[in-house]
Amino acid sequence: MEFEEVFKIFPVGGIARYSKVYIKNDTILIKSDVSTPEIIEFEAYFLSTNSGKTFEDISDRVRSSLPLLGGDTEPGVFHPTGFFFVKRNFTDKDTSIYYISLDGGIMKKVEYPYRGGFLFSSYIELNHKDPNYLALHHNFFMFVNNTYYHQLSMSPDRGESWKSLAPEGIIKEEKGIALTPNREITTVYSERNNGNIFAKFYYESTFSSFTQYLVYNYITDKYNLINTNFEMEKVFNFESFHDNSLDLVSESGDGYYYQDLESSEKFLQLDFYDLLNLNKDSINSENENLQIGEFSNGQGYSFFKTNPNNINHKILSILLTSSFGQVSDLVNHQFFFQTFDNGKTWEFIFENIGMEEQVFDFFIKANDMSLWIIKDSELDYRRNASSSHPILYKSKSPLTSVENQSESKFNVDYSNGNLNIISETYFNNSTISIYNLNGKTLLNKSIDLQMGENSITIEQPIDDKLILVQITTNETQIFKLISSD
Repeated sequence: MEFEEVFKIFPVGGIARYSKVYIKNDTILIKSDVSTPEIIEFEAYFLSTNSGKTFEDISDRVRSSLPLLGGDTEPGVFHPTGFFFVKRNFTDKDTSIYYISLDGGIMKKVEYPYRGGFLFSSYIELNHKDPNYLALHHNFFMFVNNTYYHQLSMSPDRGESWKSLAPEGIIKEEKGIALTPNREITTVYSERNNGNIFAKFYYESTFSSFTQYLVYNYITDKYNLINTNFEMEKVFNFESFHDNSLDLVSESGDGYYYQDLESSEKFLQLDFYDLLNLNKDSINSENENLQIGEFSNGQGYSFFKTNPNNINHKILSILLTSSFGQVSDLVNHQFFFQTFDNGKTWEFIFENIGMEEQVFDFFIKANDMSLWIIKDSELDYRRNASSSHPILYKSKSPLTSVENQSESKFNVDYSNGNLNIISETYFNNSTISIYNLNGKTLLNKSIDLQMGENSITIEQPIDDKLILVQITTNETQIFKLISSD
């Protein structure tokens, strides 16, 4: 897959960090922390309404209404599908919550549901799948009694009505355990079922502690207590691959699995070594390992993205790195795969070589199925590098160009100098091409593919661990990333 440059996020002579890109149809918003020798760091916003052909700096416009909010210069939390900001005021006279448009205008004002002090410790949480949802976390620690208090209120209608996530009543009813709200709350929102929240409640007092997991639907206002344990720090999605399950990163970071909430059983969803046809012991003996994209540029779990218009279409980024503790400790390669059947099969998209331009984040533009990435060519190449000179790129071809790979008609392997292809049907005048991961052509041959087994002798030995095989017929084009062992 080839990419073309769209926009340099950093200013001339300056830097840009922690860049985020939001896409809605042909409208693109970039948020970044920008600074130059003349200007101290501030949040900059760039807007395009024509699919990235031109960008306008709207930083001042976004902030035009903010003096009404006590002089705070930050526009608040941005909703990626609603394309508005949500912000609450912290002044003594006004603790309202505001919806703010990209033009800086106040779209709506709603009342803050909490009363009392400790306003500085509250924050807004949005559900990216639901632009009508609004949640407020209000937490504080009381040193007097060594207790952490955490309240969570949510609105399904942008602040018109409020509900509190307070399961102490149902816990007492179902388990006979009386609890006071000295708790800490962690939430994950469903990828597929509107209104569903998975939450962890941790209660702690001087002499005891108690943990309760639950599923709550803020539309129906119904609780379902879950009586098992989960590694919340490993969770990156709730109800993405399967209903009523959590998606978790494996302990070693070289794959992920889902865990059923009822049975607590764990099911392997994807092993990265299996996906790349690599022998784990062989790779580890060379002080390398596969893991999820460990982007340290404030991106969190940006190794995995779901198409906002199609939950079955997902893109995955995998790193091949040197092991921790090595002198170099560098990122060697980035592999990108996609699935169109919700993780049952994965197909290779492209590989980023050598990390001269490390991909820090990527995005699916759903209306034209293009892939957008942020790269940075000025890095120290370490796996925990931080981007300061990011550039936004987009793919020249749509992701649909490889959609039919999920229905592969071929089984391909390489052994003993032979490329072996098992074909489900006959294809005349097909082209078989082999490339190494540096883009060098190792084979380009036109043959008639017979139904069943086909064997092509490769005269020049292939020393590369991984090779990319391209099969082009009059019906389809297939790419296979395979091991050359």
